[in-house]
Amino acid sequence: MRTPRGRAPYRLEELSPRVRTQRRRRSQRWSRHRVLPRIVWLSYLGSPSGRQAELLRSLLPHRFGSKGEASLELEGLLARFRELLQRGITWESMLKHVVGGSDEGSGALEMFTPQRRGGVKSAMGGFSQELERWSMELQRHCPEDWNQCSAVLVQCITGASKRPPPQAFQV
Repeated sequence: MRTPRGRAPYRLEELSPRVRTQRRRRSQRWSRHRVLPRIVWLSYLGSPSGRQAELLRSLLPHRFGSKGEASLELEGLLARFRELLQRGITWESMLKHVVGGSDEGSGALEMFTPQRRGGVKSAMGGFSQELERWSMELQRHCPEDWNQCSAVLVQCITGASKRPPPQAFQV
């Protein structure tokens, strides 16, 4: 998965000390059930005509028209995302916020002056609540499909493989 600007993806541990700690304590299920759907949505919102759109079309076909256009509700989410961008909130800040939470340690607010942080935190908090609803829909619409998809994404993120390493052939 790439960021909207084409840079290499963040490692979850680099986004926040809180994520690093939580990741040590919890299994990969934490990533799949809490953070991963948010990352998928933010990736789509950052590049709605990119590869993420195809993934979401396959998981949530009822949210897209026959020609692949977003539903009115999804267009509303895109509009709110663009409003945040117009306020100077970067995609990376939103990613840090939805992964690391709203606390100061997440690094999501570090680029803003102390006077602006309250308003930005409030705006990102409201958006995060809405994004959580969409994340729940992504997970619950077809749980089997989401579980398979998230397992593959977690493998890609962590570099882990479920297959045992190949062993030398012996006779």
